[in-house]
Amino acid sequence: MGRWQQRSLRHRRARWSADDRDALDAAIGALSADELRTFLRAYVEDLDEPARTVMADALIERAARGSSGWRPAVASKKIVGEVEKFVVAAQQVGHADPNDIDTFLRQADRAYLAGDLATARALYACLLPAIGNADIDLGQHETVDEVLTVAVNDCAARYLVTVYCATPLGERASALLAALETVEGLSYLGKPIAAMERVGSGPLPDLSKFLPQWVERLDATQTPDREWESAHDHRLREAVERSEGVAGLERLARRTKRPTDVRKWCTALMNRAQWADALGACDEAATLVTSPQCRGEFLDDAALAAQQLGRADVTERLEAAWHGAPSLVRLLRWVGSGSPGAALLKKRAAAGAKRCPPESPLLCGVLQLLGGNVPNAAAILAAAPGLGWSHGGHAGHVLFASLAWLLAGAPADSLRAVVAAVIQRPPYTTEIPDVALDDAGKAGDPPRLATPPLVQLLEDTKPAVTTETRAAVVRALRAAATARVNGVLRERRRRHYDHAALLVACCVEIEAAGGSAKPGTQWATALQQRFSRYPAFQGALREALQRVQP
Repeated sequence: MGRWQQRSLRHRRARWSADDRDALDAAIGALSADELRTFLRAYVEDLDEPARTVMADALIERAARGSSGWRPAVASKKIVGEVEKFVVAAQQVGHADPNDIDTFLRQADRAYLAGDLATARALYACLLPAIGNADIDLGQHETVDEVLTVAVNDCAARYLVTVYCATPLGERASALLAALETVEGLSYLGKPIAAMERVGSGPLPDLSKFLPQWVERLDATQTPDREWESAHDHRLREAVERSEGVAGLERLARRTKRPTDVRKWCTALMNRAQWADALGACDEAATLVTSPQCRGEFLDDAALAAQQLGRADVTERLEAAWHGAPSLVRLLRWVGSGSPGAALLKKRAAAGAKRCPPESPLLCGVLQLLGGNVPNAAAILAAAPGLGWSHGGHAGHVLFASLAWLLAGAPADSLRAVVAAVIQRPPYTTEIPDVALDDAGKAGDPPRLATPPLVQLLEDTKPAVTTETRAAVVRALRAAATARVNGVLRERRRRHYDHAALLVACCVEIEAAGGSAKPGTQWATALQQRFSRYPAFQGALREALQRVQP
């Protein structure tokens, strides 16, 4: 099935409701076998091309792999010679009709499904390299599946099966590697064993004997020393895992020290709930990798394993993860670990502030807030640049929301509630690897590390706000809003005009909630006059100011 059809079907499935699926199941169950056959024949006949051919291919494959024993008719042996002549002629002129290639590949598929692996192999070996290496142009813009209706990835996997089954065990590893290289320009097969099993009609013969040879052959292939992964690295890891299990993944991780290999080893143990082994593996993994980001992920995993084992050092491990790769998620996990009281929370924040990376104003500002140093946090917000708010390390979103909440709360339907939403939920993170580690979800989810929302910790610490502190915070909020307006208007960032207007209106609302609406209104009016040449921003600001609630 082509990619455009797969996308279309996915979109249709996404729009189906549970009632639709139940009704379909009931309707299919109500049809007799003869009625279903009659319907399918008529339905396929009514389809337009290429949908009709794709549907027919799917039905033929399903029938050939079913339990009835039916197989499509065996192709004539002459077809191989005809295709070879066609390919030679097409290579000479440099192009071919994609319909002809579709037809020949479909004949190769039928031969494969019929059990004639020799004919199928000959056809695949003739066609796939020619179109994969672009010896024959089919008129595609980028990939051949744009112009072919046959499933090219399945063809490549079936070709591997024909090579696998036709080659003696002692020579099979080298033959399979050569076949993979042949189709490399056409199909990415990072897990060839799984791909062959997917298109096979039964278990691959002698797989347990083949896997050690396959590992040895892949191990013998020289590859550049790099951190990013190639198809070869994926194939080796699949072979090692299938042949040796977790012990093989451990051996590979220690040898390559590549983050993905190390991750696979640790994840395999965690998915098996072998938490004691996972703890040791994650601790070692943090020493194997060189990237701080990867090191932080493994320290996260070690804390999760310690949590699952009921160890007393979970908080210390969360602190180590925060120091290893500082982020807002790790900071909140550490300072909020174990439901600390206000005194302990402030103590942790003070300790964290001493080691906070100076290049991260967001983390420094949060630690100042949690430690009760509201003026310092306000000063950090006031110095934040007007652009870059979408960057995860920018201090704007979190500090503006925190200080606004601290001064005037976040009543429902207010602008303050819109701004404060970012601190009322755990922060988004891309640090979570295969085993999800953020807040616990529905029953049956894997174990996770809890990440308390920032507002929960602020409620626990209750930073003091004096009259002077309030004035400093109001100035900081105005400075941040002004810088945001200056930045987005200077660069004509029209998509961010609404956000800049929201910040201005929120400042007005905060001052109105404090009982002195006039200064905020005068300040906003001055901004309107200053940027009167920007009608789109003026409209966004008027709309935002109309939503101000005292």
